[in-house]
Amino acid sequence: MNNYQIDVNSHLTENHNFQTNNLYSTLVNTQLKQDSFYHPNIGGRTQHGMANHFPMTIQSMANIGANDQQILDFMARWQQPRSLILQDNQLKDNLLINEKNWFEFIGKAHYLIQFKRVFFDKLEKENSIENTQKVILESLDKMKYGIAMGLFHPFIRLSFAIQHQDNGLIADALAYMAIRYKDLYNKQSIELDTQKDNEFTNKNENEISSQQIWDDFLSAINKTKFSTITQFIDQSRSGTIHICERLCAFDVLHDLSLNLPLSSSLSSSLSSGYTINNFNLKTRLQEITELAGQLFLTEESLTTIHAVTATQALSYIVKVLYDKNTNNQVLVDLTKLTWVWLSSLYIEKTRHQNLFSVSEADNNKVKNISWAQIKQQALNSKEVHVIKLTFSCEWLDNEYKNNTGSTNSIYKTCALKSVSRW
Repeated sequence: MNNYQIDVNSHLTENHNFQTNNLYSTLVNTQLKQDSFYHPNIGGRTQHGMANHFPMTIQSMANIGANDQQILDFMARWQQPRSLILQDNQLKDNLLINEKNWFEFIGKAHYLIQFKRVFFDKLEKENSIENTQKVILESLDKMKYGIAMGLFHPFIRLSFAIQHQDNGLIADALAYMAIRYKDLYNKQSIELDTQKDNEFTNKNENEISSQQIWDDFLSAINKTKFSTITQFIDQSRSGTIHICERLCAFDVLHDLSLNLPLSSSLSSSLSSGYTINNFNLKTRLQEITELAGQLFLTEESLTTIHAVTATQALSYIVKVLYDKNTNNQVLVDLTKLTWVWLSSLYIEKTRHQNLFSVSEADNNKVKNISWAQIKQQALNSKEVHVIKLTFSCEWLDNEYKNNTGSTNSIYKTCALKSVSRW
């Protein structure tokens, strides 16, 4: 594998000085490095393909305490066919794409290697945290309207790469976002940087929560002007992934989710205003991740699992890239777009059932169960989504308990439900 090289200075060659992370063993670092030679989708199928979960699972296992033998056991059981970029897919770099024109080729899978080169070269221009963050933010700003593509897998992979800190892994994730890009939100019709956001510069005691927005949804979509949402769901023969991707482009969903003028008169609760802005960003993220957890507990499915792992990835990226001296508009926009997608999932999943709410009894049930027990059960399962979800839930639990003192056990309850099947 390592003998296959391209004729440019790229991290696909052995010239790349992989930045090992001392938080991980040599085995884990080596596996993550070698995975750069493989296509980010199983079998090299970009459209309608399955994400290559191998590197994310290996890193998640290490994050929740797996030793090398447990990782080797997982690798021995791995059966999904990873596809070598150069040998199996025969992709080449003709140097067509560069730092100035790369967005013109967005969404085209056969340019994977060229996207990897462009992002890697941008990251390597200056060896500094500031440059790395600048490149990531600028790239995310251009590709934000495709954040939900592939059930957020490119974005989730970026969060793992940022955690590891190797520029090659970060370039891999950004290139993955580039080949999967599609404007799901009809960017010409969705308002992100609104005047209303700018007006909420300090805490408004009457400002409503994300939960309250959802509480109004089901009554709102039965009104004539919003019935297009339910009509589309009822008439669709597609699965939830496709339904949510299509709904993201609906103007009425933008209005409902972001409380824009069209929906502002729906009820007295909405009239007090709802916004996601730089001031309340971290509070909104906590609300959104908890609601994602409630969706998972309402119905365990592929989409609700990724609702949790995607909002955790977003929370982590915001934590790392947030700058108190700027307006963080890119991070605010990413949160709004994730919220719109999550709202589409909420409508699709709860039109005929109530959203699960963690009770005192649920809190008591998990109180005496330790994270160590849950993590060991997840590792024993050797199931990629169980392992990834457990990592995400423990991270969220620690993050919000440490920052807010929250006693909500929703994340532990999610992890426990996931591992209980195994």
